Amino acid sequence: MEIRGTARNTSINNLIMKKILCPTDFSETAHTAIAYAAKLARAINAELTLLNVQSLFEYTPVELVRGKEMTIAGAAERLEAQSREVSRAFKISCYAEVEPSFSKLSTIITRKAKQFDLVVMAPMVRTTCTSSLAAAIRTMPW
Repeated sequence: MEIRGTARNTSINNLIMKKILCPTDFSETAHTAIAYAAKLARAINAELTLLNVQSLFEYTPVELVRGKEMTIAGAAERLEAQSREVSRAFKISCYAEVEPSFSKLSTIITRKAKQFDLVVMAPMVRTTCTSSLAAAIRTMPW
């Protein structure tokens, strides 16, 4: 299977993209982005990493001490299951990463993206955590 880009009619099979990052919040639009990223990974023989960021801003200090681990563990289990399903369905290497953070979502994705060749993500609804995400992704220095 060969996929051709329209810009200069170059084959993406000749591009060196071996690591794809796909952030997810488990929404339907994120599932669509994961399917797209998985199809692309299969077409170019790349590995896919699913990333879920757990914002620690949403917790009270007591919840941070007592309940944070349960929430992060739950997200990790859910993401691991999704990763296994993607690996099985698309026959690709797919990994799962959950990152707890006090940083903005855009900061985390920008930092993580430097370790990957491509980021595939769904459009996000503007919230306090994601308000500058689209701008941050557009201005990444790759």
